[in-house]
Amino acid sequence: MIAIENDDTVDGWDNSPAGIEAWLNWYATLQPLNFTETERATLDAETSIRREREKAIFGDYAEKLAREWN
Repeated sequence: MIAIENDDTVDGWDNSPAGIEAWLNWYATLQPLNFTETERATLDAETSIRREREKAIFGDYAEKLAREWN
């Protein structure tokens, strides 16, 4: 359940026009991530490993969900 404090604030986020503008201004100050070749290779390898692991367990997970819904 979402706690609504007022029309512009939900769970601590200020969704008023001023709040959104403040967030956009903060976001604009962020610098892009720049990876070295080694960091990029490590990230790609870890992503590949995670993807394969998720593929391997997907069937079991899908069966578990199907049993819970039936």
